[in-house]
Amino acid sequence: MNEKVKNNQKNRKISLNFWQLSFLIFGSVGIPGILFGDTIAKQHGVNDSILSIGVGNLVIWLIGMIVVSMAAEKKDNAIKNINNYLGKKTAFFASLCIILAFLSWYTMQLKAGNLTINHILNINLNENTHLRSGTAIGLFAALLSIGGLRFNKHLLIASGALLFCYMIYLFINSNPIKLASPFGFSFKATGVTILFLLPGTVNFPTFFRYSRSKADSFLALTLIIVLVAFMELSSLWVKPDILFHPITTTILNTQASFKLPLLIMIIIFTTSSLLVNIYFASACWESIISNFGGAKEYAIIGLLGTAAFTFFQIIQPMQFLIDLAIYFISTLGVILIITFIGSIIRSNSFAKLLGSASWLIGCFTATVLEYQNPNQKMQTLMTSIGISCLFFLVAFFLEETIWSIKRIIKKK
Repeated sequence: MNEKVKNNQKNRKISLNFWQLSFLIFGSVGIPGILFGDTIAKQHGVNDSILSIGVGNLVIWLIGMIVVSMAAEKKDNAIKNINNYLGKKTAFFASLCIILAFLSWYTMQLKAGNLTINHILNINLNENTHLRSGTAIGLFAALLSIGGLRFNKHLLIASGALLFCYMIYLFINSNPIKLASPFGFSFKATGVTILFLLPGTVNFPTFFRYSRSKADSFLALTLIIVLVAFMELSSLWVKPDILFHPITTTILNTQASFKLPLLIMIIIFTTSSLLVNIYFASACWESIISNFGGAKEYAIIGLLGTAAFTFFQIIQPMQFLIDLAIYFISTLGVILIITFIGSIIRSNSFAKLLGSASWLIGCFTATVLEYQNPNQKMQTLMTSIGISCLFFLVAFFLEETIWSIKRIIKKK
C-alpha cells in the first residue's frame, strides 16, 4: 500500500464536530485577521466600518452555506466540488489560481508574524535577518505538515481557541475609543470585508469534508462567522499606540513579563495559519498530480510557500500574477453559487458550460483592468464579478426564453 493510500485512509477517519471545525478554521485567519478591523477603520472610519463588517460577514456566511452544501453529500474537497459544477478543465485552471494565491497567503502570514515578533522583542530587523527568521518559521510549518491533518488538528484547534481568548483579553484591557452617532454604511468597506474571506470560503469543502455531520458543518460555519466578526469588530475598539501592531502594545504595557508567552503565542498563530494554507493548497496539487497527497507532498507545498517568501515577494511580475489569482478565485466563488442555482433549474451540463464561460469572461476582465489600473483593486474585483454575473444572467435568460418558445411551438 503506497503512502498516498495510507494517508487518504487516515484522513477519512478524521471526524470533526462543530466546535473543533470552527476553531480550526478561525485560527487560520491569524495576525492579518487581528489587524483587519483597525486597518479598515483607518480607511473608512469606525462608525461606517461597524455596520459594513456585520453585513460583509453575513454575505460570507450565505456564500459559505451554499458552498458547503454543494459538497456536503459527497464530502468532496474544494477542487472536486468545482469539477462537479464547472467541469474538469475549469477545476484545473482554478487549481492553478489557488496555488498562486497560496503563495500570497503564505507570504502574508510570514510577513505579519515577523513584524509582530519584531515589535515584541523591540528590535529592528534588517532585510537579511527578516528573511532568515521568516524562512525559519516557514520551514518549521513545512516540517509539521508532514504529520497531516490528523496529527496537527489539535494544534490548529488550540490555536483558534487561544486566538479567541486573546481577543477577549485585548478587548477588556484596551482603552476603547468613543463612538459618535450617527452610524453609516460603506459599500467599499463591505466589499473589503467580503474580499478578505471570500477566497478562503471557496476552499471550505477541503476541511468541511471531515465534518461529523451536515448539522455540524452548518453550525460550525455560523460559529466561524461569529468569531471572525467578533475579532474584526473588537479590533475597532482598540486604540493603537503604534502604527502597525496594536495587538501587542496593550498586553505588553499591562504585563511586561508576558513577553515570552506572547512571543510563543504569535509563533503558534503564524504556524497554524501556514499549516491550514498548506492543507488548502494540497487539494489543488492532488487534482494536478495524480499521485500527490502523502506526507512528503505536504512538506513540498510548505517549502514552495517558504521559497516564495524568501525569493519572490519583491518581484513585481510575481505580485501581478498573485493579485490576478485572488481576483479569479473571488469571482469563481460567486459564479460557483450562481451555477449551482442554475443547475437546479436547467441541466447540469448547460450550467457547467455557462458557468465556466462566465468565469473566463470575468478573469479576462480582471486581467485587463489590473494591467490598466493596478492600484484600483476593489474596483477591479467588483467589475470582474459584475460582468461575470451579468453575462451568466443574460445568457441564462435568453436560453430559457428560447427553450420555452420551442417547447410551446412543438406542442402546437
